[in-house]
Amino acid sequence: MFKKRFTTSTSHKLSGADRKKLRRSLQKRFPDLSDDDLEAFMPAKASEAEVAKMSSPSRGLVYLLDGAPVAFDPSGRGDAVPTLFALWKLPGLCPAVTLKHWQVSKFVLDGADLMLPGVEVPAGGFSRQFAEGGLVAVVAPGNPAVLAIGVAAMNSREAASRAGGKGRLVEILHSFGDLLWASHPEQPVPNPGFTLGMILPVEEVPSTEIGPDAAEELNMDGMTQDSAAAAASEPMSLTGTGQEGEAECRPETGLEEAEGPAKVPEDAVVDEDLPGTSTSAEEMDELLERCLLQVLQGHLGDGDLPIAVGDLWLHYMVPNRPPGSQLEVKKSSHKKMLKFLQAYGKNGSRAKGLLILKEDKASKEQMLVQVNRSHALYAQYTPYRVAKVESAPQDDQAGPSKGGCEASDLTVEELFKPSRELQPIFKAVERPIDGLYDAKEAGDVAFDYVKLADLDKGVPDNKYIVLDPHLCDALFKGLIKKGERFPTHLAKAELRGAFMHRMLPQYRVTRQGTQVVKKGAVPKIKISEAKRMGNKRVTRVAGIETFLITPEDVAAECQKKFACSTSIDDLPGKGPRGKEVTVQGHVVDELAAYLLKEKGVPKRYVEIKRL
Repeated sequence: MFKKRFTTSTSHKLSGADRKKLRRSLQKRFPDLSDDDLEAFMPAKASEAEVAKMSSPSRGLVYLLDGAPVAFDPSGRGDAVPTLFALWKLPGLCPAVTLKHWQVSKFVLDGADLMLPGVEVPAGGFSRQFAEGGLVAVVAPGNPAVLAIGVAAMNSREAASRAGGKGRLVEILHSFGDLLWASHPEQPVPNPGFTLGMILPVEEVPSTEIGPDAAEELNMDGMTQDSAAAAASEPMSLTGTGQEGEAECRPETGLEEAEGPAKVPEDAVVDEDLPGTSTSAEEMDELLERCLLQVLQGHLGDGDLPIAVGDLWLHYMVPNRPPGSQLEVKKSSHKKMLKFLQAYGKNGSRAKGLLILKEDKASKEQMLVQVNRSHALYAQYTPYRVAKVESAPQDDQAGPSKGGCEASDLTVEELFKPSRELQPIFKAVERPIDGLYDAKEAGDVAFDYVKLADLDKGVPDNKYIVLDPHLCDALFKGLIKKGERFPTHLAKAELRGAFMHRMLPQYRVTRQGTQVVKKGAVPKIKISEAKRMGNKRVTRVAGIETFLITPEDVAAECQKKFACSTSIDDLPGKGPRGKEVTVQGHVVDELAAYLLKEKGVPKRYVEIKRL
């Protein structure tokens, strides 16, 4: 709904009667909404509240609280829909569905409706039921924050019965990165996994671990002030002129204010296990410079350019930080990521002429377009060894379990294999067509082919490449509809995503010398609870075989650990479906902690369903 530019004709402050009307609409749509949550959503009296009317032919309304959109009414008939900012503050407000894989988020962010094959349907059905036409939130696996909200095209029972089938499940109304999100004065993100191209998995932080000080810092968007993202541009105005003249909803970006598209936290702490230390601005400037040069020399090639400022931070600088360090841009003299990079630009104060930054004319995003690799600072730099990135957080890994397998022995890798369409490209650059590659290695193959075939030469704009017949077929054959023409050029920024869309997901699990490679995304362990004979409860766990854990070991260890009886049953269905361990009693959290700490299973691969 908000993928295309929209305008507002008028706006006015919300009267007391209008506030009551909106609050009644919210209570009707969300019967479980508590008085405190309703007050946080739309205060009865305090705060500055406005309503903006969308221009004809639309009859939609957008409600703003202190300048930030909190709800919208697509029809103008009192059917209020919460924005992502409200859903980040009030998680669980409406039923949610989880994508089958985080890469599916790319298509949702691009404006596509959510189809049934892209949704993970739990074995016992959805934990919260929803009706056809009801509101449904969308989340990515491994990232708890809502990435989109829409209207269900079928009810939850029908969706569960058609699991794996075809059909539209959610008609998307509002998603991260659309123009309604961009209208927020700060354009925030709920966590570092949110980028404009894709929603990446992050480790959840249980609410019980948030102290009172951090809770006081939570702002309207469900984020702490220390993790709030930098503003990318001047806000897109939703406030009308008060007359019949139109106020366009569009970014008004200036180079000195832009921060890049990903809106990642400027002061993100990348190593939470380190004790907080006092760092001067000069020391932080030097640390950021070392990290930037490390990325430019060993990780960011010319084929990866141009790249958005936010993506440079999130996908390159944070993973390649110096060992045992914390990256906090706000503690530097620059305060913002873009200003830090401008210090190495044309008129830079630290290393003049190392980088060339430009604003993309279409998207108004700030891009790093060129690196001067003959610059003295670049040539004299000596790389360091980067901090090791673990496949699971340290507190998810403990000592050896009694079953004989150590938590630290488990590694889970999400890999990719070339599809039939991409095999000619891999052959051309002399890479094995039957090999397994991580996401970066696979994406680099595309740019290696571009260099080999000189596809970046002779183009009027260096942001684009020419698509020769081989690369064009590899990326688009079978995807272009009959009657449509194949593209002849492609933006460099889109090449990696288009190439990865054609790769086949695989995963590799290794434990104590035993290695298993299988097709598809990594299946999750499912922990659920059920009632038996009145109020007696049992806890069930299935899917542990994926992580090279035997059901017999888990049953025996749980029997001793929880002092209860256990049993092992075959999962329903035809063919080898695995086994399910049933533990007497309500031990959902204890069983999850056991799998994380003693078996080393990363938290993002454990799914809990409660009654």
